[in-house]
Amino acid sequence: MYIERVVARLVEQGVDPQEFQPCSEQEVQELERQLERRLPLAYREFLLTMGHSAGEVFHPDDCFYEDLPKIQRLAAILLKPTGASLPDDAFVFLYAGYQFLFFRTSEGDDPPAYYYMEGDDLSSGFQQQYQHYTDFLMLAIEEHV
Repeated sequence: MYIERVVARLVEQGVDPQEFQPCSEQEVQELERQLERRLPLAYREFLLTMGHSAGEVFHPDDCFYEDLPKIQRLAAILLKPTGASLPDDAFVFLYAGYQFLFFRTSEGDDPPAYYYMEGDDLSSGFQQQYQHYTDFLMLAIEEHV
């Protein structure tokens, strides 16, 4: 449903869907069990379509299933000097160097995505970068392909 337009855009850009390595439903459920909450539908679809790999797309960023536990910790470490912390329902879905993106699991099936880069002023909170998680994916495709 949500991921269909992302896959269509990847195919338009010449990416072979055979390169995608999906997560199993069991892996997604295990992740949700560890988080003690359900992931947004758009993100579940991403995991079930290309959660282990999307070929060369999105590399070298840490954003695939195997990276997820690590990037939750890295984001918390990056924030530590600021005294800020992520909202309780935050889920970091991409970590790249000294920056990361997250969504809040309570903000719908295709939630807004928030961005933080080391040194950002958080006095007014985290800033929304994308209206929807899938908007991030679409832009990332344009930048990576």
